[in-house]
Amino acid sequence: MAAPRAVLDEKRRRLINARIDSHGVDVCIAAIDGCRADAFSMGANDRGRKYNGINLIFRDAQHVEDFAALAPRPEPKQQRLIPNTPEQRAHVQAVMARVVAAKDASAPAATAAAGSR
Repeated sequence: MAAPRAVLDEKRRRLINARIDSHGVDVCIAAIDGCRADAFSMGANDRGRKYNGINLIFRDAQHVEDFAALAPRPEPKQQRLIPNTPEQRAHVQAVMARVVAAKDASAPAATAAAGSR
């Protein structure tokens, strides 16, 4: 989407600020990313023409929302599971007890090794 001759004039600045005010920065960034991800907008169309100008992306609310919907979604983060059932809580407690026991069992060996120095 590089446009080396593009100038951020007052009209474009007002347009960008209006869309940030109405949709927020994150949605506006998603709209730009969505345009970049859309092959048609990037020139893979019957005319071979790019339709990726800031004036098109931010023309109105519908354009912002449509382009934002095209944005690639990041991989979801793995959620921490919280034990919900009594069986799950008992399992977590048993695992934690084994971890603590293993740590306690290795503590005297570590203390003895530190004392011999």
